[in-house]
Amino acid sequence: MLRMMHCPNEEYCLICSFNERYKCCYWRYLKGEVECSKKCECRRLCRSRPDIKIKALRVNLTEIPDFVKSKRFQKTCNGFSDLFIPEIKPYRGELKEAINSVKKADVKSLTISLLHFITPKGRFNKRFYRVKRAGGLHSFLNFDGKIILTTDIPNILCDRIDADRLCLYVESLKPDCITTFDTYYHDDQPTFITQIKMYETLEKTVRLSDKIKSPVIGLAIGPSNKLFEWYARCLVKLGCNLLAIPCFESRSRGSKKAGLGKIAERIQMIKSIHPDIQILLLSCSPSYPKVYGANYYSSYASWWMVDGENSFKKRVEKLKKYKRDAERYSKQRLVRKNGRGTL
Repeated sequence: MLRMMHCPNEEYCLICSFNERYKCCYWRYLKGEVECSKKCECRRLCRSRPDIKIKALRVNLTEIPDFVKSKRFQKTCNGFSDLFIPEIKPYRGELKEAINSVKKADVKSLTISLLHFITPKGRFNKRFYRVKRAGGLHSFLNFDGKIILTTDIPNILCDRIDADRLCLYVESLKPDCITTFDTYYHDDQPTFITQIKMYETLEKTVRLSDKIKSPVIGLAIGPSNKLFEWYARCLVKLGCNLLAIPCFESRSRGSKKAGLGKIAERIQMIKSIHPDIQILLLSCSPSYPKVYGANYYSSYASWWMVDGENSFKKRVEKLKKYKRDAERYSKQRLVRKNGRGTL
């Protein structure tokens, strides 16, 4: 049995991931299966003192923290006319065709990542200032529909953006709505680290509720277990009627069937507790591979990356197809966790 081997972090993990199916990276390190990478953002917490690790025990999966109960966002997003919302990358070489494709396909909403407006150190980049001088994203993109600014960003940036800085981005970029804070939570990450990061992110999100004036979408973060369910409940308590689930890691790691199962599991957790809450999947098209049960889908590569001639026509056709697929799959029941059949 794996549990017979002592792990110095085990007492801090509310959800122990030391089993045959989900062995965390620290467990594998103790077993001698992997080396500890100096570039890992979790390294400092893995090797930290017990008084730092004990922060993980602040998470009580049966309760919503008191500091959440008294807060609520002033404005939250309540939905969109399009069920497939394409992601746009504001690169000069492709921006004009991307916007023309969206308009030709009669798409009324799009997403754009905060990543495109910040440096690796979390500061404003040149593109940010170009958008600010243009008067905001609508003028910069020449788009009259709704623009969602998403905050699912690389791990290194998650700790470098606080509530004040995020509000500055929103005030300058002027999106129609924005998702809440992101953090890192790998599937093989020790769960006590995930607990610490999710609790810290929740504290930042609560501070954001006192400052931000734009409508907000709750970014439902965390691995597909009770931690995810707990965090989603906290976002709903803060007034979020629409929750966005970032799917890139689940979708890109392992087989499509495994990725689909993890996405479906997260949707099921939210729907089982709050059946009226709407769900937006980020970095996931409705045809990957036939994701059922979400209200909205958003992706970039699935509609933009085409081969051969007539790229503009192909992209417009793909957008129209994904709009039809989203209509179809959003009304169907969830797939099973193994990717086969429905629940």
